[in-house]
Amino acid sequence: MKTLVQTIFVFAVAIGAVELFWVSSSTQQRLQWLAMIPAPGLERLVETEQTRPLIPQLLAIIAHPPQASEVVVNEPTEQTITSAEKALAQSVNNRATPYLMHPGGFCVKPPTQKITDVEPQAIYRWTDAHGRVHFGDKARQKNAQDMSKTYGRRTQGVKLSLEFPGWQGDSLLESALHKEAALMYRILTQYIPRHEWRQINLNLVIFPDQSAFEVYKSQQQANAGWMAYYDGRRNQAYLAVQQNFDLTMRLARHEMTHAMMLGMLGTTPIWISEGMAQYLERLDWQMNSAKVEADHRVYQGLAGSGAGFALLADMDHREFNGPQQQTNYYHASAMMHFLLGHREGQHWLKETLGYFAINPCGPYSAAQFFNQGYPSGLAAVSQRYREWLIQGDYAPHYY
Repeated sequence: MKTLVQTIFVFAVAIGAVELFWVSSSTQQRLQWLAMIPAPGLERLVETEQTRPLIPQLLAIIAHPPQASEVVVNEPTEQTITSAEKALAQSVNNRATPYLMHPGGFCVKPPTQKITDVEPQAIYRWTDAHGRVHFGDKARQKNAQDMSKTYGRRTQGVKLSLEFPGWQGDSLLESALHKEAALMYRILTQYIPRHEWRQINLNLVIFPDQSAFEVYKSQQQANAGWMAYYDGRRNQAYLAVQQNFDLTMRLARHEMTHAMMLGMLGTTPIWISEGMAQYLERLDWQMNSAKVEADHRVYQGLAGSGAGFALLADMDHREFNGPQQQTNYYHASAMMHFLLGHREGQHWLKETLGYFAINPCGPYSAAQFFNQGYPSGLAAVSQRYREWLIQGDYAPHYY
């Protein structure tokens, strides 16, 4: 009897701990843990604003998993587009003289697909002679059960294609790129309305070393100072393997971010596109979780620089890549880290990216966007950013 009471007590404590973790976790953390459970339909547990007990919902979904016909991914409709996004689009598009933030006045938006266009995925389940259950992409026994429809993925965010001109490639690098592309997409889409998620055609051209890349870059008459670059009109990113694996992955993350943003949003203001690319290139992955550290040395050096938030937020490509290009890139990186570090900034970014999702390459004015979408407008966010730089409290972000 005593053993039974102890067992019940331990079980109750365990359930309580799980529910406490669920209630206190962010949406990002919940998605990470649910992704580790091989059952479809779990994403529904984080789609409502109201937090309900986890265990009863989890048991119900596992007991009655949705069939393929029940899995619905919203496509953009008049009903799914939020009133804030429509109001922002109408307000900006009514401007007499649109201010285009892309070079040469052309819009770059590579082709994409629905996220439900999923590549086939084989999943089999079998039990060995010792009663242990196994899963795999190949049937290891004659009685293996095909579980592809039950456990196969319903959506796919990235279709990755790799080219290795002049060499055979690197299996470790390939594996890391496939994994991180999917994880990066998961983080980026947190700031893009769900109805605008698109499957990205991500094409990476990877050279064996920097010298081979420099030869190609010279042939293409690309910017001599680029360590790597993304060509939106070709929808291809070009980079070289570095002596440091982490640096190679950092360059790849940067260019993959550009491809993902262009695919879903078209050309955006350069401080947003470069700021997000530099933000996501600093991702440090630990299994399915990630941390983004602030670039303390760089941010501290910006505290006394002349260019401020309001000036950078309204620069076009030509100004941004002018004589102060390096400082502008540093500011874009800091501005993105600053915005994503507080609720008002996150809200502003999501509304702004939502606007570009339904108005690819649309007109943009920093004053109008911030005055309409950020408390007390552009002056307030500029002051808050300046104080943030001076105080030096650059906290890491966790996903």
